Amino acid sequence: MSISEGVKLLFDITKLYKTDNYGFYRSGIFWVTYNLLKHFLQDSRYKITLFSEFTYPKTNFDMIDINISQIPYVSQKYSINTGKVKKTLFNKSFNASYYDAYFNSAFFSKLEDENLEQFYLLHDAIPMILSDKYPEKFVRNFKEFYNNLSPSTYCFCISESCKKDFNKLFNRLNPNNFEVVYNASSQNFRPNKDDTIFYKMINKYSLPLKNDDKYIFTISNLADEKKNLLFTLGSYMKMLEEYKISNLYFILAGYGHAYLQQKLKDAFPSLYEKYKNKIIFLGYVDDNDVNVMYSNSLFFSFISLYEGFGLPLIEAMQSGTPVLTSNVSSIPEVVDDAAICISPLDEAECIKKMFLLYSDNQLRENLISKGIKRAKFFSWDKTYKLISDKIYYNVSLSKRRDLENDVEKI
Repeated sequence: MSISEGVKLLFDITKLYKTDNYGFYRSGIFWVTYNLLKHFLQDSRYKITLFSEFTYPKTNFDMIDINISQIPYVSQKYSINTGKVKKTLFNKSFNASYYDAYFNSAFFSKLEDENLEQFYLLHDAIPMILSDKYPEKFVRNFKEFYNNLSPSTYCFCISESCKKDFNKLFNRLNPNNFEVVYNASSQNFRPNKDDTIFYKMINKYSLPLKNDDKYIFTISNLADEKKNLLFTLGSYMKMLEEYKISNLYFILAGYGHAYLQQKLKDAFPSLYEKYKNKIIFLGYVDDNDVNVMYSNSLFFSFISLYEGFGLPLIEAMQSGTPVLTSNVSSIPEVVDDAAICISPLDEAECIKKMFLLYSDNQLRENLISKGIKRAKFFSWDKTYKLISDKIYYNVSLSKRRDLENDVEKI
């Protein structure tokens, strides 16, 4: 079959399913997978079949504006219960050789067929770098997963930092098969300081903001220790104490607040008791509301210990929000000079920069201007073109070689 008939691509959707059906927070990897799938479905060069390692009912997907039920779907395995034992069986009707390539955007599943051209989007090697922040079994599974990938696997990395980490940690993979393709954010993120919309948000989430009250904003998995939120909130409370500030809240969106609250009580018993009403845990925030929360915040705080990319940084800058973040891993590469970067371990510096952002209007305006400009560097159209063109080229080359081999046999 010639390439002119379209590349038959298996697109792994395991991440999308597990996010929406196990109550997981829609993290950056979810949105990366979602945006790439949307682009592939609109590309006439590709014939997309959805894939997952295990069988999932398609009716369980809630994909916003993608009609999953209309797209072909296959799985490699299925599970059955036989009394007390759960068995995993291979789906005999699945034939990998029918397809031209396999694309996986998340560490959740894999295609067990090395004869098919495989492309993986790598996000970070944090479980190996900050192994003390993860369960031992998860670290072991992560290491085993990437060590077992075929050396011929082509790897798209979401930053130069990510590429460097994987090249160093997984030398079985061919370093010539690595390419950097940056993430991007949705075009729905834009400056939005409409007072009417914001007041509706205040009422919707019962926010205690009054008159000249301001707030710092962050969004993440609040139980993820690499997000460094215990350090961040400790610095925030100490800033309030040191500078006698009474009109500044810290609003956090995302799951895991109970875990973080307990950590705060244990680490700062008296300080947290004094300022706990200033720290607002929203839980899940509707996707359409996140932009408003970014735009109306005094600044966005993202003082992470490590990131493969840091998608919320782009969302915040694109929303016209000043950013306070870390000077480690991929973060300086992503924000360039459009944010204030600090050591994620230097409390004195953190307190100083938080107060500077609180008190210096001109600094915030400069960062807003730089951030909006920097965010324009990243786009899903650009990222998708790099990924889709590479897959198309490699599949075309492979088919050409197969054709030449067939001719030689005649």
